Amino acid sequence: MTTVSPVSAAQTLLRGAGLAALFAVATALARLGLDAAMAWRHGVGAELDAYLFLANLVNWPAAVVLSCLTLLVSPLEAQLRQEGPQALARFRAELLGWSLLVAGVALPLAGAGLLVAAGGSLAGFGAATAAIAREGAWPLAPALPLALLVALASAWMVAAGRHVLTLTEAVPPLLLGLLILLLPPPVLFWGTTAALAAQLLLLMVLLGREGMLPRPRWSWHSPAWRRLDLGALGLVVAQVLFTTMPLIDQFFASRLQEGTLAALGFANRLVLGLQGVAGLALQRAALPLLARLDAQRRGRAAELALRWALVAAAVAAALAGLAALAAGPVVTLLYQRGEFTAEHSGSVVELLRWGLLQFPPYVAGVLLMTAVAAGQRHGDIARAALAGLLVKIGASLLLVPGHGAVGLQLATALTYLSTAAWLAVVILRRPRVGGPLPKPEP
Repeated sequence: MTTVSPVSAAQTLLRGAGLAALFAVATALARLGLDAAMAWRHGVGAELDAYLFLANLVNWPAAVVLSCLTLLVSPLEAQLRQEGPQALARFRAELLGWSLLVAGVALPLAGAGLLVAAGGSLAGFGAATAAIAREGAWPLAPALPLALLVALASAWMVAAGRHVLTLTEAVPPLLLGLLILLLPPPVLFWGTTAALAAQLLLLMVLLGREGMLPRPRWSWHSPAWRRLDLGALGLVVAQVLFTTMPLIDQFFASRLQEGTLAALGFANRLVLGLQGVAGLALQRAALPLLARLDAQRRGRAAELALRWALVAAAVAAALAGLAALAAGPVVTLLYQRGEFTAEHSGSVVELLRWGLLQFPPYVAGVLLMTAVAAGQRHGDIARAALAGLLVKIGASLLLVPGHGAVGLQLATALTYLSTAAWLAVVILRRPRVGGPLPKPEP
């Protein structure tokens, strides 16, 4: 097995991250186009509040599955490749079979769950917004099983180092944006489902052309299943906790004045655009690399990632400062037309500037969590996520009454800072195993 040195690892990371970042920029532009279309058609009104509330509920389990599969599949497949192509093919076939079964069960559960959430007291909606949400529940329900299958296909693409995956993520926002511009307002709900179906079809075609799309099997014969211990359960718990944080925002925001949830959504999607370019590029380039490095010398990948995280946080802080300066013109250029007024722009700009505080600790945390996951230390990730969730809830309860939606942005920044600090302490306190990092090969 070829030894991966720190220098060659850094070079591979930069090449892979650069390519993934290029594709991520294209995807981020597509998402900005979608936001501009929604702003033109809906402003920050009741229909957008209803849609974002339900869409975030659908995205929650899908995000959990995507994160878990991405962080679990790469280390497992790195081990199975050493055992031969048959072991890898069997694992993929069985994983696909059980994923299809879960997706089938998820459809009726999603429909019923969205209906209950739309009409329940947790949303805190007025009568008009609640009625819109109830009408959109069933058209949006198929988006959940589709998103679960997209998550599986995406995890396979990440494990294989196929950065074109990031480019396929531009398909849903592009298609939904076109539908919003061309068709009447109810398209938001069923258009989301149609856009995810298009992305899944494209991923299936790409996987089939690469010979990575097996026939499904419903069995447990792959040795990979035996390698999923209680640590994997810890990873699932961690991702549930991490992805719960946006839901906390929407439950707080829906109780503030009408339009707050929509304004917060516009601001956060701009922040997430930056985080998507940086975080996705780093994670998808670093995970297969760190998994191989950790397989050679247990625990050394985390030490290397700690150095990368400090550099990434410094770069992210500089980018966040530039983005804060450009926030006003950017929001006006992107959104201020149609139903989206100058008053709406002022609200979004303020929330955007406060939201940029989360960018540096987020980027550092992505690299640290990826390194810890590459070493399959999932219990440490779960504890970091629990600490972050407690910080998020506590800070929101303290800050929202006095600062409104700005308090939610501050709470999120504190959450990412505490999570990154926790993971850094975990890495620093971890005993060194395997001697010094390998020297570069001549």
